[in-house]
Amino acid sequence: MLGWAEFARKRLIDDSSTVRWGSDTTVEKPRLYNFPWMAHFFADQYRLFGEMNDLELAARLLERSVELGATEHLSIGHSHAVLSVVELLIKDEQAGRAAVLLKSLRDQADHFQHIGMDLPGHEVNYEQSMVAPLVSALAIASQIWPERGYQTALATSLKWLNAFSGPQPHVRLHNIAIRHWDGYFFGRNRQWGDTFPHYWSVLTAVALNDLPVDFVCEETKQIVQSIFRANLADFDSDGRASAAFVFPTAIDGVGAHHVDSLANDQDWVLTLWLRSEADLY
Repeated sequence: MLGWAEFARKRLIDDSSTVRWGSDTTVEKPRLYNFPWMAHFFADQYRLFGEMNDLELAARLLERSVELGATEHLSIGHSHAVLSVVELLIKDEQAGRAAVLLKSLRDQADHFQHIGMDLPGHEVNYEQSMVAPLVSALAIASQIWPERGYQTALATSLKWLNAFSGPQPHVRLHNIAIRHWDGYFFGRNRQWGDTFPHYWSVLTAVALNDLPVDFVCEETKQIVQSIFRANLADFDSDGRASAAFVFPTAIDGVGAHHVDSLANDQDWVLTLWLRSEADLY
């Protein structure tokens, strides 16, 4: 982890604390999705090793993302990264800085409460991995600032989120949000079909875990567990894994319904499940 942190500092983050698209990729417009997970990584580094420069970088990454428009963007993990860093800043007696960063969550909730259904297109126009961070943002904000009336917007966005999934009996479909294979070039089999479960389906479980108590019932808790457990179908007992199971029986006349051999981002399932369990206790 220390070696990767050094690599990230040198090759993935520029002097303005902007996260690059890649170590050898030059793109003028930053990708806001890249900031929360990087900030969370350096916050965790600080928790593990106590190096102040890791906390400083974690905070600066989030501050930079806000400068670039994060309060009007539904970046995966943004709310949770902010809460993680705010907690550390307060413990380090940086309450003023923590308050400014926390206010950015309120600004985000205010913005999306105001625009209602007019959600901006991100890398696609509309998808579950936009709505889940929206639910998380409103759920967290409604508990920190209950007087600001986010509950109505939260109830509406929760309906949108639930519309992506249903109680189908198949384990790979049960409560699993529909997701697209972002492009067949992400898979070695180069087939363009819906994937179940797609690892980002766990964002629904994360969002449901963020809900205020009065939004939660026993069924909600069962759905959270079923989503996390269903995603374990992409892992073999020997530790091997796949980023996606291409679900359709056939695509363009070619047989499918099989595991794609590409393994990469599926480990987010384990990361987010562990984080959610830690938050609960």
